[in-house]
Amino acid sequence: TEFRERTRLGAAMALLLVLGLLAALLAHRRYVESAALRQHLERLRLLGHLRLLLESTAEGIYGIDLDGRCTFINAAAARLIGYTPEQVLGRDMHALIHHLRSDGEPYPVEECPIYRAFRSPEGIRREDEVFWRADGQPFPVEYSSFPILEDGKLRGAVVTFSDISARRRLEEQLRHSQKMDA
Repeated sequence: TEFRERTRLGAAMALLLVLGLLAALLAHRRYVESAALRQHLERLRLLGHLRLLLESTAEGIYGIDLDGRCTFINAAAARLIGYTPEQVLGRDMHALIHHLRSDGEPYPVEECPIYRAFRSPEGIRREDEVFWRADGQPFPVEYSSFPILEDGKLRGAVVTFSDISARRRLEEQLRHSQKMDA
């Protein structure tokens, strides 16, 4: 009887120990899950903040991967080139907006300064070229293209650009005015 009593007591203690371990494991799991959830929510908050920054500028901003395909584009860039973001994502940006020079001659991708950013850590800036809108009309742009590096490895490029049509018109008016005064 004493042996049975000790066995029951030992079994009860073992059961309590197992239940305590299970409770601790469940509490730890909930903590890990809540920490993971907090991290996930923080990432979402940061992504939302980055999206807000991208959408709060008048300059066009887009990213391309190593194949020249659009990986992201802000609303200003899509509006300036006459597309919706959905129409642009995944497409070859050179073929879409930079395939011709201002004189209408083909612009080989190998000669494209935007793609030189893949090979130059300092990137490039230009203000003497055109992009082409969805309706087939060119517009003068000022742009910069800089490499996107992740852990030291090249992933693509980010391009920012502005339509400088108004500036070009003013420059032409100024030149015309100076000719008239001379």
